[in-house]
This record gives sequence, structure tokens and C-alpha cells, in this order.
Amino acid sequence: MPPKAAIQSQSESPDPKMGPPPSSFTRHKRMASNTPLSGQPEAIRPTQPQASTPHLLEESAHAPPMLAPIPSSNSTNSLSQEIAELKLLIKQLTSRVTRLEMSSRQAEKSKATTTTIANAPTTTPPVSTPIPKRSYATTAAAAASQPETPWTTIHKKSRTPATAPPSNTTPLPTKAQRRIVITRSSKVAPKVDNLIMRNTINNALTKANAPKHILVLSVTYNGQGNMILTTKEGCLAEEILAYEASINQAIGTLDPEVTSIRKDTKWAKIIVHGISTVTYKDSQQGMADLKHEIETFNNSATLVTAPRWLTSSQSREGKTYSSIVISVATREEASTLMKKGITIDGRKTKTELYIATRPTDQCSNCQGFSHHATRCSQPLKCCFCAGSHQTRTHVCKVCNTSGKACQHTVLKCTNCQGSHKASDPSCEMIRAIRTPKPST
Repeated sequence: MPPKAAIQSQSESPDPKMGPPPSSFTRHKRMASNTPLSGQPEAIRPTQPQASTPHLLEESAHAPPMLAPIPSSNSTNSLSQEIAELKLLIKQLTSRVTRLEMSSRQAEKSKATTTTIANAPTTTPPVSTPIPKRSYATTAAAAASQPETPWTTIHKKSRTPATAPPSNTTPLPTKAQRRIVITRSSKVAPKVDNLIMRNTINNALTKANAPKHILVLSVTYNGQGNMILTTKEGCLAEEILAYEASINQAIGTLDPEVTSIRKDTKWAKIIVHGISTVTYKDSQQGMADLKHEIETFNNSATLVTAPRWLTSSQSREGKTYSSIVISVATREEASTLMKKGITIDGRKTKTELYIATRPTDQCSNCQGFSHHATRCSQPLKCCFCAGSHQTRTHVCKVCNTSGKACQHTVLKCTNCQGSHKASDPSCEMIRAIRTPKPST
């Protein structure tokens, strides 16, 4: 942009064709008349030459815009207005230069892209060769001329089951594998103290040079008066039975009622009704005679032990006939005997499956003890209210809850008449029955 002094000198230079330059007052008046009323400055337009001077038109087209000279007036408002007009003109010229530069760069970039595309080599697409069509007859003839390929049989792979790694530790024997039964001829005969019997058997094993782990842990008596031996953990019952002779000799002096010693096994038991209490006495010989009678006249009967009376001698007093319990090896043998029937003393007897019970077992029918509900002959008693109905048919009259006690149920024990269920462990009857009694 030319300096301000140059612009001023150029605008004030005399020209013989244009006439004398206008006075300073005339220029200032013309500039003031071009100022907008709103107060905003407007770009100063250059002085247009007359149409009668074409050589001046060409010169003025290339000349920079004419700026008004600084007025000679000392008015502050006129100077501020002229400064604002100059700043606006500078801003407009700067914006125009920026647009021109951007247009020039875009034109150069577009020209370079066009040149690259024009110089790129042209590629010719590949020419595909048409495949001749073949008829079905030609295809079949070509297939028949080729040698036949044998079929390949694919077999399904068999999965090898994963095997657990061998364990170096041997599992310990279960409690059933550690139990031994010593049968006695009478369950009412005096019993030897449990601890004395255990120590006597262990001393006999020590004298027989048995290994140190072969020992008896405990001795108890069951409801039939037989002794139950439990071996030390890790010791099998068979290891104790290997010294049966030494054990029998040691305990024979303490308990003469001992008849045999064997491993405890689960047998199937049958109740046989209508056995003469006169013919078969409650003794070792009487039970041996009954066993011989059953096995002799019943081909499928092989008893694993001698029969025994179902009830106590006091319950059989005054009775001519009563019931016995026999034992066979398996449940299948028991089913066969019950289907065919057992003949004793020349007549068929009535039989049923025996369900083992303990003196502490409670009947769900009458809430009594030492018998099962399937063989109960006592009146019905509810476990909740002691009413004369089964427990499962108990119904609350308030909320209609059935089969269980609710908040409205008044509990009553049919055994001790206490305000609790008949099966409550705190019942004094249950506590008295299930408390172990000291051996005599």
C-alpha cells in the first residue's frame, strides 16, 4: 500500500487537462457530504475521471484508491472520523488479499491434480476366454472313461474314558465293615461290663501276637442281648475274626451265654406267626430244633442264624402260639419264602416282612415306642393335639391348615400330657427312653 504522503502528493499534483485542484475546503466539504448519517464510516471512493478523457480512465484503473487529505481543521471529531475510515479501509484490503491468496492456492492444487490424472498410465482389462459348453452325454462319457476310485470308510473315533490317577492311599473301612456280632443264648441273662469285655478281648489279641492295629474299640449290647464289637479305625472285622479261637476262649469264662461270633451283615428277616410255644421252648436247643424243622421241610429256606421269639417271655406267658423271627441272606430269598409260604409242623404259616425297630423308635400311629406303625394295634393319636385321628389329617378349625400345627393349635402330648408335640425331644417320656442306662 503506498504511503500516505505519496497518495496525497499524487492526488494534489496539477494536471493541465483537469484544471486546477480543488481547494482544501472543497475536498473536506465533499468528504463530509459522503459520510452516512448513522455514524458508521464508509469506504472512500476514488475520484472518477470525466468521460471526455479516456487516457485518464486507463491510468486511474491501475492507480490505488484516492484517499482524502487530512483536513487542516483542528476539529477533534473530524480527525477521529477520518482515522476510523482509514482503519476500515485497511481491514477491507486485508480481507481481499486473504481471499485472493486462498483462491490462488486452490487453483494451483486443482491444476496439479489434473496433471497427475492426465499422466497416469492406462490399464487394459483382461480378456476372459469363453468356456465351451459341454452336454450331459459328453460329461457322462468323460466320467466313465476315468478309473473308479474306491470308497473310503470313515470310522467314528471311540472316546477313551478318563481314568483317575492311581491313589497311593487306601480308603479306610466303613463302620459296617468294622462291626462284629457276638450272639448270646438269652437276652435276659446278666451282661458283662462293656469296658471289661473290651479289655479282655484286646488282651487275648495281644497274647496271640496280633498286629498292633488289630484292636476292638468298643463293646455294646443290642435289643436282643447280643454284643456288638466295633474295631479300631483302619481295622477290618475279618482281621479280628482271624483270631476267633483266642477270643472265644477269653470271653467264655466271662459270659457263658455266648454262642457264636460273626461279622455283622444285613439280612432279610421274616416274621412267622402261629408257632407252638409248647413244642419249641425258649432255649438254645428249642431254637435249634425249630431251625432244623424249617430247613428240612422247606426247600428254599436256608437260615443264617437260629430263629428267635418276636416278643419277650413275659408277653408269651399263658399263650400256646406266638410269633418268631427268622433271617435269610438276601431280600430275594425272603420274597420267595413269603410267596410259597413256610410249612412248620405239617401246616402252612402266615408270614410278613420284618421291620427292625429299636426301643427308642416312636410309632407314628399311636405315638408309642418300640414298634413300627405297620404293626401297631393301638388307637390312633395325633402328634399335635392328642386327638383320635392320624397326624396327617389334623385340620385347624380357624384357618383350615391341614397336616401341620399352626398358630391356633393347642399342643398336647399324648404320652406325658404336656403342652408340646408328642415327638418333642424335651418330652420327659422320650428323654427317659433314649437316655442310656448304665450296664450292670
